[in-house]
Amino acid sequence: MLSRFFRPKWEHPNPKVRAAAVAELANDPERLDHLAREDDAPEVRCAALARVSALAVLEQVSVWDKVDSVRRAASDRLREVLCAEAGQAPDLDSRLQAVRRSKDPNLAEYLAKHAREPALRIALIDNLSAADHLAMALNDPAVDVRLAATEVLSDEADLERIAKVAKQADKRLYRLAKQRLETYRLARERRERIAEIADQLAAFADAIPEPLLSQRFAALSQEWAGLSDEAAQADRERVDAASAVFAERVGAQERARAGQRAVLDETSTLLSGLGEHPPHDADGYAQLREQWQGLRGRWDEFRCQVEAEQEKADRRFFVLAGELENALNRGLADLDRVASLQTLLKQGEQLRDRDKAISDIDIQRWSERWKQAVKPAQQALAAPLQERFQGLGQSLSDRLLRQAQKRDEHLQSLAELIEQLPVTLDAGHLQEAISLRDRLRHLLREIGDPGKLKKRIDKVLRDADARINELRGWRSWGISNARQALCDQAESLIESELPIGERAEKVRAVRDGWKRLDRSEGAASEAVWARFNELCNRAYAPCQEHFDQERENREENLEKRRVLCQEVSEWLSQQNLEQPDWAALRSKERSFKDRWRDMGPSPRNQRKAVDKEWDGAMAPLLAVLDKERDKERRRREALIRRVKELAEAEDLAQAIQQTKDAQAQWRPTVDGPRKQEQALWTEFRAACDAVFQRRDSERQAADQERRDNLDRGMAMLAELGDMPLTSPGELGQARHRLEEVEVALAELNPLPKGAEAELQRSAKEHGRRLDQAEKDLGRARKQAMLDNLRERSQLCARLEAMVLLQAVEEEARNTIEERWQALENLPKDWMSAMQSRYQQAVAAADGDDLAGHALAAAAEQATQARSLLCLRMEIARGVESPQEAREERMAYQVARLSDALVGSETSERPEQILREWFILAPGLAEADAPLLERFERAAGADYAV
Repeated sequence: MLSRFFRPKWEHPNPKVRAAAVAELANDPERLDHLAREDDAPEVRCAALARVSALAVLEQVSVWDKVDSVRRAASDRLREVLCAEAGQAPDLDSRLQAVRRSKDPNLAEYLAKHAREPALRIALIDNLSAADHLAMALNDPAVDVRLAATEVLSDEADLERIAKVAKQADKRLYRLAKQRLETYRLARERRERIAEIADQLAAFADAIPEPLLSQRFAALSQEWAGLSDEAAQADRERVDAASAVFAERVGAQERARAGQRAVLDETSTLLSGLGEHPPHDADGYAQLREQWQGLRGRWDEFRCQVEAEQEKADRRFFVLAGELENALNRGLADLDRVASLQTLLKQGEQLRDRDKAISDIDIQRWSERWKQAVKPAQQALAAPLQERFQGLGQSLSDRLLRQAQKRDEHLQSLAELIEQLPVTLDAGHLQEAISLRDRLRHLLREIGDPGKLKKRIDKVLRDADARINELRGWRSWGISNARQALCDQAESLIESELPIGERAEKVRAVRDGWKRLDRSEGAASEAVWARFNELCNRAYAPCQEHFDQERENREENLEKRRVLCQEVSEWLSQQNLEQPDWAALRSKERSFKDRWRDMGPSPRNQRKAVDKEWDGAMAPLLAVLDKERDKERRRREALIRRVKELAEAEDLAQAIQQTKDAQAQWRPTVDGPRKQEQALWTEFRAACDAVFQRRDSERQAADQERRDNLDRGMAMLAELGDMPLTSPGELGQARHRLEEVEVALAELNPLPKGAEAELQRSAKEHGRRLDQAEKDLGRARKQAMLDNLRERSQLCARLEAMVLLQAVEEEARNTIEERWQALENLPKDWMSAMQSRYQQAVAAADGDDLAGHALAAAAEQATQARSLLCLRMEIARGVESPQEAREERMAYQVARLSDALVGSETSERPEQILREWFILAPGLAEADAPLLERFERAAGADYAV
C-alpha cells in the first residue's frame, strides 16, 4: 500500500505528472527509450522522445507509433539527432545507415541543408537533386561541401554561374568549376568530332577506292579507332558496315593491283630472261610461249575498279606483250641461223683435224660460205659462234703455217743430215752413224718428195750402208782400247787428292764401267783383270783407312750410350718416384735426352740393342712422367670443357671469375709434347676468349640497349613534336599521344646516365607546348566566333537600316543574303538569337508590317539597352564609367548584389556582353555613336578581336 506513495513520478498515474517527471529525469537512456516506446500516454512518449538519442528507437517510433503527433515528434527528434555536431550524435556511419533506412523522402534534403557536420552533408550529396547541388555549391559555408557539390554538377550553365560567383571569393571552387566546364567542353567537342567522323566514314560505303580516298579512309579509321568506344551504337554499326564495304573494295583493289604487279613482274622477268638466257632449242621457246599465254590469261582475271589506273596498267602490259612477242619470234629465227652456222663450224673443224694437208683454197672457200651466212640477231648467240669461227680460222691458218714451217724444217734437217752422216762415218762413230741414217730415212718419209735433194739423198744412203758394214768389223778392236782406258783412270786416282767420298765414288764408277764391258763383250783375260783390280785397291786404300776410323768411333759411341744407360738406371734407383720433384724429374729427362741425342752414331748392327737398353733404362722415368703428363692432359682437358660450359652460364660474373681461376690453374706440373701443348693451349685460349667475348658482347649489348632506348624515347618525343596542333581533334590526339609517351618513357629501362631526366624534361616541355596550343586554339576559336558574330551583326544592321530608311535595294539585299549563307554557323544559342534578328529584318524588308513595327519599336529601346551593355562591360572589365553614369552604375551593382543573394544574377562575362551587343537590334543609329565609342573603350581588345 505504501509503495504507491514512493513510486517514481514517471510511473505516476497522471500522464501530465509523468510527462513533467520525464522532462526532469536524470540522463537514463535505457529508461527513456522504454518510456518513449511503451508509455500509454502520447504526451509522455513525446516528452521521452525529446530526450532520446538512440537512432533505432527514434526510427521505430517514427514508423510504428499509432499516434500521428508521436510519430511526428519522433521524426523531428530523429532529424535533430542526425543534424547534431560530431561528438553530440552517433558516429557518421550509423547516421548514414539511418538515413538509408528512413522512409522519409525529404530527410536527405533536410539533412543536407541543416546538418552541422560537413562530412554528413557531403555523404548525402548523391541523394539530392541538381537544384540542391547548385544551392549547396553556392551557399554551403563549408568549402569541402561546396567542392563536393560542384563535382557532381553536370549542367554547364550551373557551372558557369558557380565560376562567376566564386571567381573572387573562392579560388578553389572557381578552379574546380572551370575545370569541370573545360571537361564538358572537350567532351562536347569530342562528341561532335565523333559524329563528324562517323558521317564521313559512312559516306565511304559508296566510294571507289582511289588512292587519295584510301589514304583519307585510313586516316579517319585510325582516328575513329581511338573514339569508337565513345560513339553511339547506331554510329558504330553504320561505320562498321561502311568500313566493311569499303575495306572489301580496297582489298579487292589491292588484290587486283597485286595480281597485276605479279603478272607484270613475271612478264618482265620472262622478257629479261629471254634476252639474257635465251633457250637453246625450239622446245625451250615452246615452253616460254606457253608461259606467256598463261600470263595473258591471268591478266584478264585482275581488273582494277579505278578506270584510269586500269588503263595505265593495260598500256604497260600491252607494251610488254608486244616486246615479248617480238623477242620470241626473233629467238626462233635465230635458232635456225645458229643451226646453219654450227654446220659450217663442224665443216671447219673437220678441215682442221684431217690428216691430209690443207691448202689456202680450202680455207678461203670455207670462210666465204661463213660470210654469206645470216647471223643471229641476239649478240649472246652470235658472239660465241663468231668467236668459234675466228678461233677455228686462226687454227686453220696456224696449221697451214705449221705445215710450211715443218716442211722447211724437215728439208733443212735433211740437208744437215746429208752433210753430217758422211762425216760421222769417216770419224768411225758407228752407233751415231746408224742413228743419223735412221733419222734421215724417217724425215724422208715425213716429207714425201724432197725435190732436188732426192738423188743426193739416195747416194748418201747407199754409201752409208756400205760404210756402216765396214765399221762393224772394227768394233772388237775398240773394246780392248776401252779396258785400257779404265786401267788408266784407276791409276790416275792413286795420286789424286780428292775428298774421301768423291775418291770412293770415282773408284766405284771405274769398277762399274769394267763390269758393263764384261756384260756386253765378255770377261777380260786374267792378267788384264789382275792389273785393273790392283790399281783400284791402291786407289781405294785411303778411303778404307777413313772408314775404319769411323767404325772405331761408332764403337766408342756405343760404349758411351751404354754408360749413359747405366747412369740413368743408377740415378733412378736413388729417386723417390712416389713423391717426385716434378721440376727436377722433367729437367733430368731433358738432360738425359739431350746427351743421348748429341752422341755420334753407333754400329748399325748394335743400334737396335742399345736403343732397347736405352728405352729400358728410361722406362721408369718416362712411365712416371707420362703418367703425370696424361694426368695433366686430362686435368687441362677438363678445364677446357668447364670453361666451354661457362660460355653458356647464366651468371656471367661468376663465369668470368671461374675462367680466371682456370687460367691460374692452367700451368702443368710436367709439360707434354710440344704439338700437344700447343693444341691444348689453343683450345683453352679459344674457350676463355669465348667467355670474355660474351662479357664484352653483353656489355656492348647493354650499352646498345641503353642507346636504343634513348633513341626510341627521342623518336617518340620527335614524333610528338611533329604532330599538328591546328584543331581540337589534333590537340586531343597529341594529348593522348603525350600520355602514351609518358607511360612509355617511364617503362624505358635501362637508359644512359642522365638521359631519363632529359627525356622527362622534354616531355614536360611538350606538355607546356600543348597547354599553350590549347590556349591559342581557345583564343582563335573565340576570335572566329566573335568575328562571325560581328559580321552577321553588321549584315543585320545594313538590312535594318534599309528597312528603317525605307530604301530596300534588291541587289544589296541579295548580297547580304549570299554573305549570310556563306558564313559558318555559330554555336546553337548564339545562332538562334542572331538568326531571329536576321529573320525579323528579312520579314520587315519583305513588307511584313508587324515585323516592321517591331523593328521600329526596338530602335526606340536600343539606345537604353546599349547604355546598359556599356555599363555592364565597364563593370566586367573594371573600367571607370563616365561621370554621368556613375550613379546608374552604383544602382546596377546594388541590384546585382540583391540578385546574387536570391540566385538570379545576370551573367557579366565580357564574351556574353559582346554577344548581347551584337545581337541587339536594330543597328547603331547616328545618335548612338558616343555609346559605341564608350563600349569599344570598355571592351578593349575583346571588341577588336
